Amino acid sequence: MLKKIFYTTAVLTSLTFQGVFAFQPKEISQYFNGPTIQVVTSSNALVSLSQAVLKGLTDEEKSGIYFQYYETELMCIAIYPTPENCLPKKTTVGKTSITLNNLKSNTSYTVTYKRDNTIRCITTPCPGNEFESLSTSFVTLPKNTTSDQSNDILITQNLGYGSFSSQVVTLQSFLIQHGYLRGTVTGYFGNMTRKAVMQFQKDNTILQSGFVGQLTRKAIMKKVEALVSEEKFEGNVTAYSTGCFSDGECSISVDGKKVVTTLGRSQEVVGAVLGIPDFGAIENKVGSHARVYAKKVNNGYTLYGNTNYYIVIE
Repeated sequence: MLKKIFYTTAVLTSLTFQGVFAFQPKEISQYFNGPTIQVVTSSNALVSLSQAVLKGLTDEEKSGIYFQYYETELMCIAIYPTPENCLPKKTTVGKTSITLNNLKSNTSYTVTYKRDNTIRCITTPCPGNEFESLSTSFVTLPKNTTSDQSNDILITQNLGYGSFSSQVVTLQSFLIQHGYLRGTVTGYFGNMTRKAVMQFQKDNTILQSGFVGQLTRKAIMKKVEALVSEEKFEGNVTAYSTGCFSDGECSISVDGKKVVTTLGRSQEVVGAVLGIPDFGAIENKVGSHARVYAKKVNNGYTLYGNTNYYIVIE
């Protein structure tokens, strides 16, 4: 009798144990994959969801994804309210690949991705988000190591259709920044990436094979080196335009130098305007001091084309 009881208990325990840990492949990829960290410089880091995670998410789930990050070793005193610099920072909801800007150099950061449950509370306690991944940590580079711009777009391997690696992430970031590829960074060299490479090859008089070999890699680096027409300057805000609200262009002039911040409503890959809650608040900042890092163009400057560009209004 005791043997039967022991045997039955063991079977039930085994079934229960298996039930708890019998994750589906989709669940395994979500629960055991933190954010993927790719391009890291002294002040920026590109974070994204891995291809395994993306395959397990519906479009609705992707629309609620955001990243949360904080300094790993930041020491904060337990006081209320919590100082702003001690709170985790949150990225835009719905972006499965995004650049974290204005990071401290030579500093460790911890990042997770979450899915917004759309619950908004008037009173506390409020239910937390329904999902949070495992965390991933990275360390930003020290300042003045080598050119951050060159490090960002350093492709050292030949790449072709079917490739899946961090080098493909770097390639796709370059193609998106320069208008050859639409969408988000995935790390997978598919048909859309191949077509984007072919268009880049056509514009640079290279055989349109869709394969990233030595000639294409050299052309990419040449393009990157040509972008060193970027400038950093500072001054006071002297004018602004909110034309992008009507599908035109938004801009901020600093000491008379016009900096285009957004081209139309549909543009996504642009630098950040920091120091104001939204662009509509710029009207209250005329006369304020501003720091600028932007690309020099024929008629001024632009933040368009690189998420590392910025205007900081102080």
